[in-house]
Amino acid sequence: MGPNDTSYKHPKKVRVTIACVYLKNHFKPDDQGVIAKAKDMLEKHGLELDVWPAFGRKTAMNTLDFGYDIIPHEDDVYKALRAAVAEKIKQGGCSFVAPMPVVFTQFKHWGLGLTPSAMATKYTPACLIAPDVNADKMTLIHELGHGAGLHHEDGPFHAKNFMYFGEIRTNMYKHQVEKFAKATFSVG
Repeated sequence: MGPNDTSYKHPKKVRVTIACVYLKNHFKPDDQGVIAKAKDMLEKHGLELDVWPAFGRKTAMNTLDFGYDIIPHEDDVYKALRAAVAEKIKQGGCSFVAPMPVVFTQFKHWGLGLTPSAMATKYTPACLIAPDVNADKMTLIHELGHGAGLHHEDGPFHAKNFMYFGEIRTNMYKHQVEKFAKATFSVG
């Protein structure tokens, strides 16, 4: 089994934990299927996805008014947003030790997902997910990959890998599964 093996299953029980927060500027009623897609991809490789609140649904408990119609691409704003999201998660009673915050919001950046380095704290960064996601629904798992320390896989050989920029991504490599298992937001 090489590092680019796509059939690898992690031998140990590991839970990847996320906490979902919706900003009021996120005009869609839900996550557009990206949580279910991430859960399926991780389960295929022997990892579990634990989501707060249950199923990552948008409720009053996990909706935040941050005061922007569109989040500007500015470090100071990202840092303030990260702090506000951490407080919302704490107030909501999330029991995960150090979950990856997933923020459903509109932002001023060219991508459909974003994991800004300015949103990193001692434990985890945070992922931003736009109201419109990639057709393959891999936007969240791709951003979680960045949060776990993975980089883009470039070139035609990697076109189906979830860390590629493509639209029909279906696989995860062994080294990526191992990186998820050791991420700060994983338990096990």
